[in-house]
Formats: sequence, structure tokens, C-alpha cells
Amino acid sequence: MTETDNTRREHRSIYLNDINAVLPEGKRNYFSFVTYEDYSDLHISQIFADNRYDAWKQVLAIATEILDEVYTISIQECVD
Repeated sequence: MTETDNTRREHRSIYLNDINAVLPEGKRNYFSFVTYEDYSDLHISQIFADNRYDAWKQVLAIATEILDEVYTISIQECVD
């Protein structure tokens, strides 16, 4: 018989963005979700970069303090 895990976990979310940011000419706009092992997550928007690799480096620079606890990182491009 399979049992579910009914342990209550506290979910924390942090959002990093700048609503006044303007996309520089020639850059692409990305956003990212970083999920940690303790079920908290970090949402970073308005990542301006030339390509996905540069956006990835920016996300790693932000999340590097607790990189050992990172569970998943996803990066998507904003299409206007």
C-alpha cells in the first residue's frame, strides 16, 4: 500500500524584479525560477542578456550563495 507524505511544509517565495527596468537595445528579456530543497523558490524577472547562456550566468551569480541547496533552475525567454 502506498502512503502519502502528509508532512506540512512551509513554502516561501522571493520575487526579484525591477518594474522600472527598460530592455536595452539588442538584448533579450528572460525570467527564471529557482527552487530549493526546502521547498522555497526564487523568481527573477527582467534578466537582460544577449543569449540564454548569459542569462544563466546572471542567475547563478544571484543564487550562488546557497547553490548547494538548489533543486531546480529554469530559464525562459519573454516573448512580447
